[in-house]
Amino acid sequence: MLAKAYKFSWLVTLTGFVFLFMHYPFATVIMIAGGCGLLIHSAIYFFRNSSTAPVKSLFYIVIACITLYVEARFLFWGWAKVIFYLSCLEMILWLVAVVKSRSTVSGLYLVVIMVFILGVWISFTPSYKIYYFVHLNTVLNKQTREVNYRSWDRYSWYLYLRNRFDEAFEANRKAQDAASESLRISPDRDAGNYMEFLKQHEFQIVHRQWEAFP
Repeated sequence: MLAKAYKFSWLVTLTGFVFLFMHYPFATVIMIAGGCGLLIHSAIYFFRNSSTAPVKSLFYIVIACITLYVEARFLFWGWAKVIFYLSCLEMILWLVAVVKSRSTVSGLYLVVIMVFILGVWISFTPSYKIYYFVHLNTVLNKQTREVNYRSWDRYSWYLYLRNRFDEAFEANRKAQDAASESLRISPDRDAGNYMEFLKQHEFQIVHRQWEAFP
């Protein structure tokens, strides 16, 4: 039963990522549900088997924590780093358990190491690159990027935070173009109202006065 729940949690988690990349509704809820399912499974398995199978028990915890961290980074939650630090701590505990148990090398080792490397790579990837990949790249967002003024605006904010001011200004101009295109296609009142924010953000980028988003 526990194994089936684990597989189902992974299915939900991966479905959530697909929904996120395809911009389907409820992606965030699905991702959180899947991640929490992995965490609950790892906690139950740990309390049941930590004394007899410490390496595998910590394996599930490390995988769950890093998966939650990756989700938090893709959802741009400010406390994502906290989860990453917990993942690093769990990784150390897992390595200690491996050394103490003197267990033979197995597929679990490779899975943990590969997932941990993924987490480290994600942690060093700037938010603006992740945001662009999810919301504005030409492959996944070919049909929407020309009118997605909100995403261009947030992208400019992430660039601004990295002191990439010229690129932030260019992203802001694309946000204004996208808002204008949205207005041209249909009478989008929201785009008209948001244009004022975009012009304000342009001023703040030029004068280095952008302190908060939106």
